[in-house]
Amino acid sequence: MDSSSNMLYVADTDNHRIMSYVLNSPVGIIVAGGNGVGTLINQFLVIANCGVYTIVQWVIGSSGWTILVGCVGIYGSSPLMLYGPMGATLDSMGNIYVADAYTHRIQFFATGQRNGTTIAGVSGTTGMLSSQLNSPRSIALGNQLNMYVSD
Repeated sequence: MDSSSNMLYVADTDNHRIMSYVLNSPVGIIVAGGNGVGTLINQFLVIANCGVYTIVQWVIGSSGWTILVGCVGIYGSSPLMLYGPMGATLDSMGNIYVADAYTHRIQFFATGQRNGTTIAGVSGTTGMLSSQLNSPRSIALGNQLNMYVSD
């Protein structure tokens, strides 16, 4: 949710697109993607690239993406690695928050850093205790950096 514009952005994963909705409007518009899985120039944003264990950023007008965190094709639970990143968001300072489903954790990456810190969940341990997560899928931040996780 972008409070400055009252726009809600939704990752429509199965349709390979990002939608935006004006607050209280049932009709959205495609803001990225919408033309299949791919590497097309109009598919940009900060993307949780689950299949190759990375978070990437695609800038409009570029011919490719930049890997922000993770190791292409290598998964794991170390501070450098991800395993099933399903959702990612940035705060206003450029820090990255990742819902890493298969390690049951939320990883925090300070701006420009490749080593993450587990800030929620117990890395590699699933459960129902208040300190544990079970395959977190998405993450959002509120105006005061309150974190909301779909688990």
